[in-house]
Amino acid sequence: MTKMAFDIGEKKIGVAISDESNKVALSLGVIWRKTFKEELKEIKRLLLKYKVKEIVVGIPYNLKGETSIQAEKVKKYVDELRKELFVPIREWDERLTTRIANRTLSYFKTPCKRRKEIVDKLAATLILQSYLDSLRDQ
Repeated sequence: MTKMAFDIGEKKIGVAISDESNKVALSLGVIWRKTFKEELKEIKRLLLKYKVKEIVVGIPYNLKGETSIQAEKVKKYVDELRKELFVPIREWDERLTTRIANRTLSYFKTPCKRRKEIVDKLAATLILQSYLDSLRDQ
């Protein structure tokens, strides 16, 4: 049962996918933000290509676990996706994943320009791996 995760940002949507055993999250790339219709078309293409059975979307709550302005935007986006897709969508607390992704890339001395290209898909991978790990803990 393949799962896909999205890290929805202002300019890009990071995308990650699970292996078939749902043990490992793999970075897939990014979808550049354009119009919802164009983004939806690309999302549907990916869902079909990888036979995705569940979507996990990171919700950027603040450090206190409260809904931030960005979290509200992402939740509205998820509501629109739910109207268009017939795959279950799970919201997942993604506090600090982008920060962790940036620190990881910094640790490995990834140049700033390259870091901007990678951070969103790495954040999506961290979101999905966190979710997959939680399934094993149950």
